[in-house]
Amino acid sequence: MLDFDLSEMYSVETRVLKQAVRTNKDRFPEDFMFQLTAVEIENMVSQSVIPSKSKLGGAKPFAFTEQGVSMLSSMLNSKKAIQTIGPPTMRGFGTNSFPLSLQEIHSATLSVAVFSSGL
Repeated sequence: MLDFDLSEMYSVETRVLKQAVRTNKDRFPEDFMFQLTAVEIENMVSQSVIPSKSKLGGAKPFAFTEQGVSMLSSMLNSKKAIQTIGPPTMRGFGTNSFPLSLQEIHSATLSVAVFSSGL
């Protein structure tokens, strides 16, 4: 999931979410979270996942894996985070997960973003 989607879900500003991640870098290894590249962002715009790069406010978004979403929800420690991504959701992740390489995670980012945007 992308940072701006998660910030909307958790009812926090994207900049607040990103700041929390940056101040806790050790909790987010590459298989939990990564920053999209310029090419990946261009692909998102060309596939109408986002209307334009201006939606990002000039910043490259963070993409979170299921483990990253779990870590983020525990870090934010807000009622909304606990309600949105609580134990039932994390249990669902656990039953449907399988090991992926970092390259597979990167290549799947756009597919997930397209799916979550309803296109």
